[in-house]
Amino acid sequence: MEKITIIIPVYNAEKYIKKCIESAIHQTYQNLEILVIIDGATDNSQEIIKEYAKNDTRIKVVSRENKGIFYTRIEGIRQATSQYIYFLDADDWIEENAIEIMYQYKKEHHADIVRCKNYYKDEKEKVEIDKEVQYLDKEDFEKQLYTNLFGSYHFASLWNQLIEKKYFENLKDIKDIDESINFGEDYILNLKLYRNINSLVLIPDYLYHYRTNESSITNQQNYESLLKKLNSTYKSHLEIIYLIDTYHDIEEKECYQKIAVFRAIRGIKNRMIEFASFGIQNGKEKEVYKEIEKLLEQEELKEVCKKITQEELLELAKQENHKYVIKNIYQKDTKKILKYIKRIYILGKKIKKLMRR
Repeated sequence: MEKITIIIPVYNAEKYIKKCIESAIHQTYQNLEILVIIDGATDNSQEIIKEYAKNDTRIKVVSRENKGIFYTRIEGIRQATSQYIYFLDADDWIEENAIEIMYQYKKEHHADIVRCKNYYKDEKEKVEIDKEVQYLDKEDFEKQLYTNLFGSYHFASLWNQLIEKKYFENLKDIKDIDESINFGEDYILNLKLYRNINSLVLIPDYLYHYRTNESSITNQQNYESLLKKLNSTYKSHLEIIYLIDTYHDIEEKECYQKIAVFRAIRGIKNRMIEFASFGIQNGKEKEVYKEIEKLLEQEELKEVCKKITQEELLELAKQENHKYVIKNIYQKDTKKILKYIKRIYILGKKIKKLMRR
């Protein structure tokens, strides 16, 4: 049995880390290195993990200053001593036979990556499992992998796949990713990773339990964190658009680029409404206006918007909420965006008052 490294990035996860670490310890596949990277945690996470490490020599704890999830994953890759890598987030957990099943598929199909399915939110959720296994090689990528990779976020996550470490070592441009990006960083890494692989197996087994952590950085509700979230969303989406340009073996690149631009503007729209509503509510309308105007005047955003016409954008957005905001992000009209958001906020405030009566 070959050794497999489970990489667990940890930042203030004391509420969930026991379930996570125990799911790794009790795997039916025992030849493991459990590499826990403490990303500047300020709670009791590190002490909890060190207690487990005293009784299990497979657990290796690495502490470092807080630099964010992307660089924590990269540090884990650097420290891993195995041929294979599996990522497990600190607030999630895996089935006890997850590693064994994925390894078996890996050896049976000789694939570079094995990707499993995952549960969301409810640990009691039961899903009918389709027994079909999909093997994709380079010839299949255009028809199946790229459609999902560029056309949706079906392949956004890094944590539900078993990967040969050598494919990370071949990514010389990882260091070029902006470390301030804390939204969509897994998707960006997958875009880089999948460009270099030759085969991938999609298995029908639900092996990973994904937990929505309301206290995580992406769910924090204050002016500074929401502004950071808006800017990070903007940066990650632009990185995705640029990365699609690096794929030279796809015929539908222009179509995928248009979809990526639409998703960028939609993502910015969602974060912008969230940020502006909070800011207006807390008396920061001038600051909000300044930040949104600064974002909309970025030359990079102007350039990517040239990849799609307004008509094409609105056609893709026809089922989307707040199409008016999408249109005015495209037109770079901060005043109309804020006027619309203020109207939505005031209406929402009146509705809440009526509900309390």
